[in-house]
Amino acid sequence: MIIYSGSKADFMVQVEEDTIAYTIRDNILEKMHRKTGDFEMGWNLNLKERSAVCV
Repeated sequence: MIIYSGSKADFMVQVEEDTIAYTIRDNILEKMHRKTGDFEMGWNLNLKERSAVCV
């Protein structure tokens, strides 16, 4: 199941604005009818570092 769809530019903007985790959380709720706990959202802390690889 796809829980995120967007361009690389959109992804990078959402990472920089710290909104990507919320977008994914909302998509999981919408598509899987499942709430995502705060612990599961911890991966968001490393996205800015990992996004440097994508540039």
